[in-house]
Amino acid sequence: MTERIRIRSETITAALEGFKRHVYETYVVDEDGVVRKPAGKGVHWLDPYVASGFLRVFSVLYKLGGDLKDREFARACLEHLKRSAVCVHGTYIWNLPTPSTCDHGRYWTNILFAAECLEDEDTLRWLEGAIEAWPYFEDRGLFYVHFSPVTLKEHAHNHPYNMELEAAVPAWIVGRKLRNKVLMERGRRVVEDFFLANQRPDGFWDYDYEGVYGTERLEYLYSAYSVFLASRLLAYPEWREVLFEPLRRSLDATLRDCLRRDGSVYTPTHWGWGHIWESTALVCAAAWHFQRYCWADYGEVVARGVDWVLRCRLREWGLDPPPHECGLVTQHMAELAYRGVEVEGERAETAQVLRTLRRVRRDLFKRSRPQLYLRAKPALSHLIARFEGESS
Repeated sequence: MTERIRIRSETITAALEGFKRHVYETYVVDEDGVVRKPAGKGVHWLDPYVASGFLRVFSVLYKLGGDLKDREFARACLEHLKRSAVCVHGTYIWNLPTPSTCDHGRYWTNILFAAECLEDEDTLRWLEGAIEAWPYFEDRGLFYVHFSPVTLKEHAHNHPYNMELEAAVPAWIVGRKLRNKVLMERGRRVVEDFFLANQRPDGFWDYDYEGVYGTERLEYLYSAYSVFLASRLLAYPEWREVLFEPLRRSLDATLRDCLRRDGSVYTPTHWGWGHIWESTALVCAAAWHFQRYCWADYGEVVARGVDWVLRCRLREWGLDPPPHECGLVTQHMAELAYRGVEVEGERAETAQVLRTLRRVRRDLFKRSRPQLYLRAKPALSHLIARFEGESS
């Protein structure tokens, strides 16, 4: 007998309770307002990437639940990010020696989440200055992807669509909120003149279209991720007519080629099967943007995908595969909750889930940087054993 499931914002926030407990047991906010681990518990300082992820998740949790402890922790993460940044040529950077839009665009997005959820206009103004000072090719209408803080020259040979959108989307949103026409125009040029103008006839976008990285020209993960990033703009009426058809065509092509029978979404990439948790979460988030803002029906896809992520967690307290503590899976799921997800669908049979998990385990180390998954392998085997026990 099939089981119907209902996914709502409360479903996700409830699933994040274990994550919250883990974070509050692992980190403290000290007398200087710095987020760190207590003395004697490993590396004390908090990596900016982790602080950025915490910032998005705890800002959302405060917005949805009103817990003042979540607000205080989010503000501490925000201050941690601001104080750990280095001001170079008017912008703020965290990753030396060659900062990139891949990382910094995510920092900007998560700071933007905080500014919205915490109703903090000062932070929005701070972010405006940081984005506007980031190097930008006025003649080409593109952001620098990598640049040297010393020479202010770009250190990149290509401009993957996802890395340009990481910068362009928060730039346009911040510009709209603060009526900054410069940021809005920079974001618009990337989205319309670069991203949309180069969509393939089959609906996808190439990743290594300039042949720099030596990977496949089309990597489903990066094409789907680009659609997800651009789909955030669907929240704004002026973008819906422009984006709806090209993004939906790509999303439907991704689901046709990558959606599995158990509701997970594996988007082939040189990183391999270990990214199936991330790809499932981001495709669900993009699909929900279409359903909420454009009234397209992706309810079954979102419900089954979110349910798969929640059922297939590799740690009791976390949604991301180890060693990630607050990676993109957790952040995408928090964003789904923030956007008011409410869908229903049919839960996948355990046998279907097992087929996917066994495939992940078999091919986990066959692509780039297999060392990333050394800690995930035993957790995955434990999860498979649990499902096997349930099915028997």
